[in-house]
Amino acid sequence: MKNFQSLLGSLRFAIQESFIALIPYLTLSAILILAHSALLALAPKWRHLPRLETLSIFTRQLFPLLLALSVSYHVSFLFNTNRAIGSGLSILVFLVDAYGVRTESEFYIAPSGMLTSLVAPIVAHTIFHHVQRFNRKLVDETLVGGNLAQILNLLAPFLVAFLFSLALLHAGRGFLADITQWVPLRIDDIPEFTGLSIFVIVNQIIWFIGLHGNNVLNLVVSPDYLGGEVASGLSRINLINLFVGFGGSGAAISIALAVLIASRDRHMRIIAVAGLPFTFFNISEIIVYGLPVVFNLRLFWPFLLVPFANLAIAYPLVVLGGIGFIASEASWITPIGVNALIRGEGISALLLQGALLTMSTALYIPFVRRFGQSQNVPELRSLLGETLNIDERFRRQQAKNFQSMQGKILKAHWDARTAIDDLRQGELTLFYQPLICTQTHHCVGFEALMRFRRKDGTISGPYFLSALEDAGFASIVDRWVCTRAAEDIASIAEVAPQIRVSLNLHPDTLTDRGFVDWLIEKLAGQRVTIEIIERGIRESSELVPNLQRLNEAGMSISIDDFGAGYSNLSGLTNFPVGTIKFDKKLLDNTATERGRMLYSTLAGLCRDLGYSVVAEGVEDAEQNRLMGEFGVNIVQGWHFAKAMPREDALAFALRQNRPEAALPA
Repeated sequence: MKNFQSLLGSLRFAIQESFIALIPYLTLSAILILAHSALLALAPKWRHLPRLETLSIFTRQLFPLLLALSVSYHVSFLFNTNRAIGSGLSILVFLVDAYGVRTESEFYIAPSGMLTSLVAPIVAHTIFHHVQRFNRKLVDETLVGGNLAQILNLLAPFLVAFLFSLALLHAGRGFLADITQWVPLRIDDIPEFTGLSIFVIVNQIIWFIGLHGNNVLNLVVSPDYLGGEVASGLSRINLINLFVGFGGSGAAISIALAVLIASRDRHMRIIAVAGLPFTFFNISEIIVYGLPVVFNLRLFWPFLLVPFANLAIAYPLVVLGGIGFIASEASWITPIGVNALIRGEGISALLLQGALLTMSTALYIPFVRRFGQSQNVPELRSLLGETLNIDERFRRQQAKNFQSMQGKILKAHWDARTAIDDLRQGELTLFYQPLICTQTHHCVGFEALMRFRRKDGTISGPYFLSALEDAGFASIVDRWVCTRAAEDIASIAEVAPQIRVSLNLHPDTLTDRGFVDWLIEKLAGQRVTIEIIERGIRESSELVPNLQRLNEAGMSISIDDFGAGYSNLSGLTNFPVGTIKFDKKLLDNTATERGRMLYSTLAGLCRDLGYSVVAEGVEDAEQNRLMGEFGVNIVQGWHFAKAMPREDALAFALRQNRPEAALPA
């Protein structure tokens, strides 16, 4: 029962949000009504008036369609269904159910579709949600693009939900038709005041559930009844417009005034200020949907009883002849006060309207004040928690995250043990890949790269490295790399002192102050570049000062794999970075014009910021030519040499740096 109440509360909240989202449309619709009425009064022969009238009517008729779309969007959050597919399903169900049985000449969006526009999305998403739970995934998302796979997997639930929704709505409509046949009593057969009271109360209830009460009742109540005289010179509908629903349904101008008098809630006051000008012309949509009054239980009773109280006071005064009226016409959009002066004899009608306005505002004030107080943060937090069932979801997600993390930890440990077992079957070594200056064509450095030599002599890359890092062993591996490289760096400096060696270290290692102390002691004064991957750059209490200390010890800092993640040059301003190495993916994209433009722009920007630019992954002469054209400082890749043992790398550097040496074609 509690879950059902929570669901109803969440559904009410979603519907409220759906109507609020339509405020811009309602504002535009109200402006068009006002413009058309004003032009009709001031310039009835204006040549563009029929066009404006058509636009105004069409805009109002779009309301059911827009409402169905808005409800579908907000209900999708409640049922956690795909928004795009769910919205398409809802609109199709709405259109087919509301207009599928009409003739071609009757295909227009009209108020008769409003009930369906509210119900159809809820029914469609409910069925779609439950059907999905029993659906088998026919397409593997790892083999087909994720979005395409999701759409294909949801195709069957979409079709099933579409058919079941139409069947359920059709059955519901038939049930309501049977009920209406059991109640043959017509409103004309009811005593005058009772009939008017029923009309007013039903009108308010229809408005409260989000539908346009006047338009809905016009479909079932005879125009002859509303046009019938209740007093000399005054019809029933005139009585309602003048003294019951002045300012729009629920005496909306009274709601707006009560908000401005009694509420301190900023949202409510903004809506009241925005809607008040329209209420003078009896247009209540902005107030009713914006506060909202729709499905707002805190405003239900005054919204229902204030119009009834107005009727109870105005009806006997009008019927007993205390107020006289003249047989003149005044559109429903005529401003309040003005309509009383036009229709009443003297100022008696105006005085009655003013008294009812004062009473209505006073009746709304305590309810509005209480509603405004309910908008405080603690209550909203409680409402959100109830709406989203957040405690239960949080506990489930926490348990799910814990299990997932436990699984990842166990997998990391298993992979690490496998990697260590593999390492025991061979040995680690360092290879060096040359870095070539694009201006001098000389070899100016090496990047130290880890390699694994098996017992049979075959060489492979460090396929085990990610497993060791995930298990938390990155610092152990990095210490080995630095220890082994220190020996080679000393040998390289004796033969080629201009060569700088780059060491790629894990970000977590560089946050370890003890490791950095050891590294400075080991390599201070050597021509060493410390590379850190771009996604590892982050401001922390240890990383930035440690990098600065390495820089002060004579080691340069380079950003590796730039462009592989979310490249952020502004994030590097607090780091002592001297070099940026572009990831190979950026170079691969230079096969296209946009890719070349991007590479050239980024390279120029980095140079302008004072960074030296290294291009990684240069594999052919065309790519090498582009790098020179783009102003890249240093290139690295198979076009020049693969990673090789220290002796071979030194031999390559000595050959490349001879005056007569030339770059490969």
